[in-house]
Amino acid sequence: SVGIGIASIITGCFFIPADIFSIIAAQRCFSGIDSFSLLALPFFMMGGNIMNKGGIAKRLVRLARLVVGKVTGYLAATNVLANMFFGAISGSSVAATSAMGSIMSPLEKEEGYDPNYSSAVNICSAPTGILIPPSGPLILYSITAGGVTAEVTDFGAALVNLFVPDRDGHVDDVILGFDDVSGYEVNSCFYGALILPSANRIGGASFELDGRTYQLPRNDGENNLHTDHEHGSHKRFWDAEEGKDSVTFTLKLADGELYTPGNRVFRVTYTVKENGTLQLRYHAESDRRTLINATNHSYFNLRGRSDFAKIYDTRVKLWCSAFTPVVAGAIPTGEIRPVEGTPFDFRAGKTIGQDIEAEDEQLKLVGGYDHNFVVDGWTPEHRRGTEADLLPVAEVTEPVHGRCMECWTTLPGVQFYAGNFASGIGKEGRAYSARDGVCFETQYFPDAIHHENFPQPVFGPGENYDSLTEYRFRTV
Repeated sequence: SVGIGIASIITGCFFIPADIFSIIAAQRCFSGIDSFSLLALPFFMMGGNIMNKGGIAKRLVRLARLVVGKVTGYLAATNVLANMFFGAISGSSVAATSAMGSIMSPLEKEEGYDPNYSSAVNICSAPTGILIPPSGPLILYSITAGGVTAEVTDFGAALVNLFVPDRDGHVDDVILGFDDVSGYEVNSCFYGALILPSANRIGGASFELDGRTYQLPRNDGENNLHTDHEHGSHKRFWDAEEGKDSVTFTLKLADGELYTPGNRVFRVTYTVKENGTLQLRYHAESDRRTLINATNHSYFNLRGRSDFAKIYDTRVKLWCSAFTPVVAGAIPTGEIRPVEGTPFDFRAGKTIGQDIEAEDEQLKLVGGYDHNFVVDGWTPEHRRGTEADLLPVAEVTEPVHGRCMECWTTLPGVQFYAGNFASGIGKEGRAYSARDGVCFETQYFPDAIHHENFPQPVFGPGENYDSLTEYRFRTV
């Protein structure tokens, strides 16, 4: 057991993946009879994933952060170290993988964090059974301006909490998510997730670019959804850099990584402005032509966490005169269909529940609204992705508490998803279900690579990917 622990430390800090040691340690740990065994679990899960953060220096820094964790971590470390010693001399089957794994402290707050917006997230408080969990403490960055607070993390560059005041000044969290990192490690519904290089669906889970065919996982029937559910951008550590009122996350992907070409650098900046706006600025560069379609998959419920209710009565207005109908599997047909005279006409505004159960083939195919809408006024010039290129997309109003959110973007489409298949145990132990939240995923059209009449999400040398999306909050 001591040998397994030492091997895990060495391989985790340097180059060799520690998966084999993790498996052995897990087997030994669960076969042991000493409860202290469980305290060692987080370390073997950490294993080779220290590699995710870059060079040796960065790996050792992350490891050092583990060692200087919370007081509870020190106590756990003492127990495990003692267990290692007595296990070694007594021949116990306890897995003495390392004390360091027990010092995976609750999610760290940056200096200047406002305690009035405290987060319930606790990171790595228990093993989750995920093959590749986080390699160390995650950091929650809190950005506050104009009465709005966004909390984002370096694990997946996810939006964890979004606190917004109502008409009476009561501040509440208005997005769905989890209280514990184990939820984000699985996150099959992509709560708060930052998705790239290819958000939404690709028909047949493959595409051709510059004469070469690229195969993606068939993870949504015969199609691909959001690139990779298990090892995608939302399940990787991003490097973070703090600004005055922003946090910029950076992720590098090698040529062929996540099934798409090019050595790429992705940057996403979350900014909260004094006018109560949450802005997401996306930038990507690639040394080869490649597919880039990035989005944030947050589920909004403007009623707030403390007075939670379904979204049926939430009123939505869309600046979208057309949508892209789909076939079974939610793959667009290639048609751009006017919304006039259909349940998809939100131009004058109506509640989500008004027509969601209508006898309409498109609604029945996907269990409600889960369609790409075409943003009015978009032209290829908007690919510049500057603030001058922002176009109105949606206005969302919750009548009980008076929160109103406007969505603006430089992108040609928005996936209006009414949470038809929302599930999982979320914040405060709430069991999420259909219609608990609504998404406005700004994007290039789904499966655009297979439809020449759709704006093409292909970028590379000579044209970087740039886009802006803003969520502007006010009360009515």
